[in-house]
Amino acid sequence: MAEVLAAADGLAMVIVGAGQAGRRAALTLRAAGHPGPIILLGQEPYSPYERPPLSKQYLAGEYDLARCLQASDEALRAAAIDFRPSTIVTSIAPQESTVTLQDGRRIAYERLLLATGRAPRRPALSPDLNGHAHVLRNIEDAKRACRRRSARVPIL
Repeated sequence: MAEVLAAADGLAMVIVGAGQAGRRAALTLRAAGHPGPIILLGQEPYSPYERPPLSKQYLAGEYDLARCLQASDEALRAAAIDFRPSTIVTSIAPQESTVTLQDGRRIAYERLLLATGRAPRRPALSPDLNGHAHVLRNIEDAKRACRRRSARVPIL
């Protein structure tokens, strides 16, 4: 059985999903006076970020990637939130109050919040648009769109 990791200050509030909802939940908990550890687990290698700037300012060239991430890093550090990027949760054991990570480690929690979002809905497209319409869900999608950009294209 894998070792169960606990936060140094006792059992933690664990948030699975470091997108916009997970980040805001972590910061709101701290601002509301949550005294214990808050662990924010994110699948992406990036700090939490808000998605709207990716589809607007980043694609338009008005923001660079660092600007999209900067405020999040500072806010998490200031709130003493333990952010763990590139961390994939593979299972949850509510009876044991643990989450299991892809590398086999387990993290004990007192409370758990699932803020994983959902996959983007892909509309049915006419055959002439196949290969020309792209999903924009995360930073990697935005980077890919910037590399492919050669003309103005509509964003849905």
